[in-house]
Amino acid sequence: MSNVNQQEKQKLDSTSELNAKIRVIPSSPVSMNGLYTMGVKVTNKDNKGVPNQRVKLSVTDPQGKPVLGEDGKPQVYTNAAEGYDEPLTYSDGWIYFTPYLMLNNYQTQAGVYTIEAYVEGAGIKPVQKQVEFIK
Repeated sequence: MSNVNQQEKQKLDSTSELNAKIRVIPSSPVSMNGLYTMGVKVTNKDNKGVPNQRVKLSVTDPQGKPVLGEDGKPQVYTNAAEGYDEPLTYSDGWIYFTPYLMLNNYQTQAGVYTIEAYVEGAGIKPVQKQVEFIK
């Protein structure tokens, strides 16, 4: 195997060892009348947080229509409302997003919404979490 191919294989192997998980606070079901926080943690094969990963989010409503993320494609969001404008995971591997429950004023109904998080350039499949919103 050439040196270049071996370096590329090592790069692919290292990125494929990343994992991601989504946490919603408060946990589901979530009231439609307040704020909630979405957190995404990126970990390595030893379950340790991986910093400086760019996370993209998309949210779809119970009918599968995008309500956060342009045309349902994952978009980078920052926690600018909390004073953080850097869209990368922190030293512990977490990044938190605190959107209003109205999801950019598009959420019009209670039901189960799907949150999808995508770790840019990580070579891992997007992870999903379903969250129920209640009145």
